[in-house]
Amino acid sequence: MIKRQDKNFLDKSRENKSRKFYSDEEIEELLNERIQTEKEKWEEENEEKLQKEQEKAERFASLPENERRQAELDENVKVFEDEKKQYMLEKMEFETAKLLSEEELPVSFARLLAGEDIKECRNNVNLFKEEFTKELEANLNSRLRGRTPMTNSIVENNDPFLAGFGN
Repeated sequence: MIKRQDKNFLDKSRENKSRKFYSDEEIEELLNERIQTEKEKWEEENEEKLQKEQEKAERFASLPENERRQAELDENVKVFEDEKKQYMLEKMEFETAKLLSEEELPVSFARLLAGEDIKECRNNVNLFKEEFTKELEANLNSRLRGRTPMTNSIVENNDPFLAGFGN
């Protein structure tokens, strides 16, 4: 008779047989392949960035001094506006998460409900709360609602217990 511990040992040994074990050379080869692919990917990304920077420098070099300054200023303003937009988006997402938390609603919906400003976020959260509550109640009611018990419409008088009550 096999004891429980022996059976667990047999199960584990079967699992170990199905696993593949790698030698040090195989592991090193796999790691080198992975490093090489990541290095190539990194070099490709950096090459694209470098080309863009070179094109930008060539474009600016061909412009007169005042136009070059204006182009650089315009580019800096564009970068600033993009960063500001990203910051505001993250801020509104955070504020929406706070509102959802206060209303005891799932915070995971913050990204979907975030708006342009706090007023829009509040409106989105309130609308979401109404709809979420309605759906939750409907789902809960449908789960709690049972079926009506089936009754036998024909009552037979053959039951000795019922006969004792004297129909």
